[in-house]
Amino acid sequence: MSQVPGDGADALGWSLGSLREAGYDRAQINVTASGPEGAQVLVYRRDPSGKPTAVLHGGSLNIADADTEAYSILPLGDQAEGTLSWMFTTPGEYTLNMTLTAWNSATDAIAQSPATLALRVAVGSEAIANALVPAGVPATNAPSQATTTQQQTTSDGNATASPSAQGDGRASGQSDARGSTRASSNGEKCVATTITREATAKEQASLTSNQASPNTARTTLTFSVGPGASGNATEGHFDLGPAIENGQLVARVKDDRSAPAQWVDPASLTFALGDAARITAPDETSFVATPGSQVWLISSTQVPGVPWLGMNSQRDEIVNGTTGGVNFTLDSVDGPGRVAVFNSGSLGGGVGEHVFDGVGSTYTLPPNTHAHQNWLFTEPGTYTLTISMRVTPTGANLAGSGGGSTTRLTPTGATGANGRPIVSEVVGRTASGDECDLTLATTGADAQRILVLAAALVFSGCVAVGASRRRGARDRVGNRSAH
Repeated sequence: MSQVPGDGADALGWSLGSLREAGYDRAQINVTASGPEGAQVLVYRRDPSGKPTAVLHGGSLNIADADTEAYSILPLGDQAEGTLSWMFTTPGEYTLNMTLTAWNSATDAIAQSPATLALRVAVGSEAIANALVPAGVPATNAPSQATTTQQQTTSDGNATASPSAQGDGRASGQSDARGSTRASSNGEKCVATTITREATAKEQASLTSNQASPNTARTTLTFSVGPGASGNATEGHFDLGPAIENGQLVARVKDDRSAPAQWVDPASLTFALGDAARITAPDETSFVATPGSQVWLISSTQVPGVPWLGMNSQRDEIVNGTTGGVNFTLDSVDGPGRVAVFNSGSLGGGVGEHVFDGVGSTYTLPPNTHAHQNWLFTEPGTYTLTISMRVTPTGANLAGSGGGSTTRLTPTGATGANGRPIVSEVVGRTASGDECDLTLATTGADAQRILVLAAALVFSGCVAVGASRRRGARDRVGNRSAH
């Protein structure tokens, strides 16, 4: 499918104008693919001179086998809409599963699509015939076209479009940072709307618990570990560290998966540790795991297919507005197994200084430092680690935070009929007042309508460069790195 008008093939691109209207200025699309074994999908755009440039992070999507999920990122930057050229190297049926993340740089708001958009692409005469003819009808005299079928799969696994679309339909598992989980069913545009209401009892307790000591930021990290691990942070570089915003110390994670890097709310991320993170526990980790057992590790060195989480005290306001290092404390752990965080030993091997090996453990990261530790989990399941960061300001005390801006609710100062605080919240609403989802790249009926594109796809035997494959399990703890 080509982006060049009039070259005999329809173009498939994106339109993010509705996100801009909702206040977002950046977006990226996360893409996974399934299809013929050994095939590749290359997505590129042409500059004014006609020169093609790959836009997928890593160059292309590799489809190694039926059990391997190819993963890549399509950064869109500030361009609200455009078209792309899509190249498929092997005839057959492909499914491209896409989720969207959008940012508002002014407010640090982050929205993530609660549903996966599945695009089913038929390449070649046989696949096209199978796609265009209804089930149970022989595929004869089918036109020589390529088809793209679109469906949206919600987090409960229910498809909202064509039942004939056979994508894997896996949901992203993410919820809107502002709490909206339903798309408009009547085709109306979804608009960010501020409402006020009385907080629930649970929300009131959360608002109260968010009161933190001066100069301290408290946050909770979430990890999905083991077979079937899911999350929106599956690989790439991340740093946990403090930031100062409007005189308040808050927790942030530096997300380097896009350029420029974004400092985001830790609550917006779930770190997924799947097969690429599984290793055999070495003897040196006997303080937390049985040697020879299977454990899951975020290594101090970067590993494809594993989120690379470190610690950071290098934000300008931290370097210039505080003295000494940042004191990290593990306040609580919830999960099915044990957790340990430690530095690598001398010469980059084995186990060095323990960072966290139990609730109450503390660790001081030196000033103006960026370093990566080893994060080890002994059992599959979901873990939450609540961590406090404390600094010593050079001037007046900083207001503390119970979790950065993790809550989407803002107290108004008023009290409701039940004695609970009145809060404001940004939600999605249509012009008719119906609830809707603010996280989709295209709102309204187009997001649920089946698209059939008549496109003559050109097959190519070329191989896109730069694609990376996930490494297998490693047998030793990784080396320390300051990258």
